[in-house]
Amino acid sequence: MITGDYGLSPPDLDEEIVKRIKGLRYNEYESAVKAIRELISKPGYEIIGASVEEFLVPVFKAAEKAYHNK
Repeated sequence: MITGDYGLSPPDLDEEIVKRIKGLRYNEYESAVKAIRELISKPGYEIIGASVEEFLVPVFKAAEKAYHNK
């Protein structure tokens, strides 16, 4: 779960984001950024109050930490 002071449009955009980044490794951040930028380039899709990078950095930092703490 990602929480914060941001909004998503459409409201279920978080599910679409998960589909796009699921299966990526913690060091494939740039691929995730590219995929999410492509997604939010669609009409009506946007992350409000955060950049793609601000949205994804915590996810990939957590994944990296989990990977190194196995």
